[in-house]
Amino acid sequence: MNKQQELDGYLKAIRKHTDKLSTWNFVEIYYPKYQSCNEIAYNDDLCKLEEEEYEEGDCAHRLLIEEYGGEFNDTSRALIKRDLDASYREIYERAIENYLETLNQ
Repeated sequence: MNKQQELDGYLKAIRKHTDKLSTWNFVEIYYPKYQSCNEIAYNDDLCKLEEEEYEEGDCAHRLLIEEYGGEFNDTSRALIKRDLDASYREIYERAIENYLETLNQ
């Protein structure tokens, strides 16, 4: 079993035992320094880009310009999706690792 499969298994187990706790609620609770984390802000900007719900001049719009050529097309949408998926994996992994550390305390 690789690390990703192991983490997916932990996430599945956590979901099973926390019916009322959404995945993102879990992240908010267990991601270290959630409120001030750059990865969380980056993920939020990517979500805005994926949904094309950013405002001109905001951080998501600047990200679109700086990283994805400033416009939506098939290539930029694919790159945004790829980066958003990677960001979610990073966030979930850190939250799960922190959760497991709390179990060991």
